[in-house]
Amino acid sequence: MPAYVVAQMTVHDPDALREYARLAPPFVEKYGGRYLTRGGPLTCLEGTHSDARTVVSVWPSVEHAKAFFADPGYREVAALREAASTMELLFVQDGIEYTDAPEPGV
Repeated sequence: MPAYVVAQMTVHDPDALREYARLAPPFVEKYGGRYLTRGGPLTCLEGTHSDARTVVSVWPSVEHAKAFFADPGYREVAALREAASTMELLFVQDGIEYTDAPEPGV
């Protein structure tokens, strides 16, 4: 089942974040991930608008996403992101497989 990672961050150093964005994709590919969006303008439909940069990626499973984040090589690259931004939200969640009826509790 696919899993989705959502990250929202405030960027303090765009140049350093660009370097992170250049170095991170090989690690994403190594674990089967794919970016769905890597920033850009948001249109708030409900709730409170945020100017945070939002990144969404899809992975083969939660385990693949967790392995990516734990990879020692990626951890070195992640230090660039951590220095360039403040993470406001970062989570991974299982996707769903659509059926005719929702599961109980949905």
